[in-house]
Amino acid sequence: MRIFEVARECGVKSDTIIEFLKDKNITVKNRMQNLDDETVKLILDKFKEKKAKQKPKALIEEEKKIEPLEVKPPPLQEIPLIPQKIEKKKPQKQIKTKKQREVIEEDIILNKIISEQKRKLKEEKEELRVIEIQNPILVRDLARKMNVEPAKVLKKLVDGGYLCTLSQPIDAETASTIALDFGFEARVSGLYIEEGREEEDRVDDLKPRPPIVTVMGHVDHGKTTLLDYIRKTNIVATEAGGITQHIGASVVTLDDGRTITFIDTPGHEAFTAMRARGAQVTDIVVLVIAADDGIMPQTIEAIRHAQSANCPIIVAINKSDLPNVSPDRIKQQLVEYNLTPEEWGGKTIVIKISAKTGEAVPQLLEAILFQAEMMELKANPHRKATATIIESRIDPKIGIIGAAIVKRGTLEVGDTFVCGSVFGKIRNMFNDKMEPITVAHPSHPVLILGFNELPEVGDKLTATLTEREARIISEKRKELTKTDRLNVRKKITLEEISKQVKEGVKQQLNIILKADRKGSVEALTDMLLKLSTDEINVHLVSTGTGAINDGDVLLASASDAMILGFQVRTLESALELAKKEKVEIRIYDIIYQIIDDIKMAIKGMLEPEIVEQLYGKAEIKELFKISHLGTVGGCLVTSGNIHRKGRIKIIRDGVMLYEGRPASLKRFKDDVREVKEGFECGILVENFNDIKVGDILECYISKEVDT
Repeated sequence: MRIFEVARECGVKSDTIIEFLKDKNITVKNRMQNLDDETVKLILDKFKEKKAKQKPKALIEEEKKIEPLEVKPPPLQEIPLIPQKIEKKKPQKQIKTKKQREVIEEDIILNKIISEQKRKLKEEKEELRVIEIQNPILVRDLARKMNVEPAKVLKKLVDGGYLCTLSQPIDAETASTIALDFGFEARVSGLYIEEGREEEDRVDDLKPRPPIVTVMGHVDHGKTTLLDYIRKTNIVATEAGGITQHIGASVVTLDDGRTITFIDTPGHEAFTAMRARGAQVTDIVVLVIAADDGIMPQTIEAIRHAQSANCPIIVAINKSDLPNVSPDRIKQQLVEYNLTPEEWGGKTIVIKISAKTGEAVPQLLEAILFQAEMMELKANPHRKATATIIESRIDPKIGIIGAAIVKRGTLEVGDTFVCGSVFGKIRNMFNDKMEPITVAHPSHPVLILGFNELPEVGDKLTATLTEREARIISEKRKELTKTDRLNVRKKITLEEISKQVKEGVKQQLNIILKADRKGSVEALTDMLLKLSTDEINVHLVSTGTGAINDGDVLLASASDAMILGFQVRTLESALELAKKEKVEIRIYDIIYQIIDDIKMAIKGMLEPEIVEQLYGKAEIKELFKISHLGTVGGCLVTSGNIHRKGRIKIIRDGVMLYEGRPASLKRFKDDVREVKEGFECGILVENFNDIKVGDILECYISKEVDT
């Protein structure tokens, strides 16, 4: 028991107990001190005896005085009122002695002090136990906010199955779970650190917006000429060779006041590059096809890029006014690419136009607006704006310029913003006619001045409440970008497919197929589609012939696909881009090897991958026919080294003709093991004499890589 509790039991002051204990040579600190049972018994024996002796003189007299004040029971009819009167008078009748009153007052004061201390401790504890985090948050930042050793946080992550380092980010859900283990409540900050995160709009706030249309097609089929007629300008004359050299956007207003935003791109590569970065800007694609040329290779790629983006396609058959053209022939070609015209029972709008004379262009615009109405395009104009960068450059006179299209909200001069890892404040804005404006509404293109750094095409611009908020988000994104985790999607590979199949995860395997000839493409397409199972759906995003180029890599990046090549080569620029975009490219020269690899990946039993390591390239400059040997190629090594122990691929017009070993490698009359870049040599390929001037010889070695 504590001293003040013993004093209350004995009916004396705490000071009296303290003096008594000091006389007994017992150390006392304060009234809150706990006493052992032996000391308590000693005190009770001392002071209860005294209390009992005093009772006849003091307490009995008081009890006698209290007796006359007792209230007699009232009549039966007044019973409902009696309890209330008795309850009010009861506290007055409980008269205590002076010592008892002192003890009660002392208890009240002590209880108040203890309650106040408990309340303060509880508030301090709650304040310390709540931390604010961003999504995502670096592991070291989480440890710092909790004031916990980083090693302990890492151990918790490892126990939960997360293998990461202090500089890697984790999502808010994982961070909250770890924080709970350490006794902390993690609250996610309102700052939008992740670019993809957006606040949802209420349905009542959504208003119709103009459609955003991208014009695509083959070079010189009339894309810019069509826009030239629609905008009543003369852009083609200012372009080099009549070909669009930059990305531009403009707003076209019809006679009834409705508007359409057009994007004119230098090719489908720019369209795909934007989409690969997560910027789905376009609502509708207008595919321009020249009636005299028909569907060309770039037209096919444009179709595949638009279909991969799930954008509705409206086909404009240009130059229909020319003599001896057959638009029906183009419609037949469109059916092969799942674009069946409406008049043939399909869903694709096909309109015959003339970009030069303007024939049927109004019908094309009406078709665009009809398609937009069916899509019910809406946005909330009454909120902080979000926009997408479609072009950025540095002007030597003005500074950094960013062209953007507003997706939601209203952008105003003076708004602070964050764009990717770049932030700034809008100093000036111009519309598509280079007229200064103060506000920009949804679907409108705008030129912005006020970036602190050059933004990237496809980055999302988000208006913020304050410049401090924009600066914090920008710094966090830069820090996360260093870890190569922000905005980097994991590309699909056969190894990943195999692993996920073992774990029982259903997947779709997207494939871009390139082969040396059309017959090979058709054969492989049929065989690959038959490999689909309940675990994996095999989907061919694109098929074609010829070398694997940059466009194939961009499409694979945007579609989360892998590239399979059959007896074709990969351009050097495409190889570099594939490394950057983390796209897997596999080259085969035997059909059954492709099928076997896909089958084993589906079964989850993929064998070690055989990787070709390129040693060097040489170009045949001259031919030498030797009767007892065959045809020797006089070559110049253009890159790397040509090695005697390597294998040789003979490439002609982007297609591999033959693969074998070098039967002979000479420098002048001497046999050599290798020839370095810039030197000439003579190469005889084993069992192949049909070489020609201009053929490319690639020397490589095969290596086995464990999956």
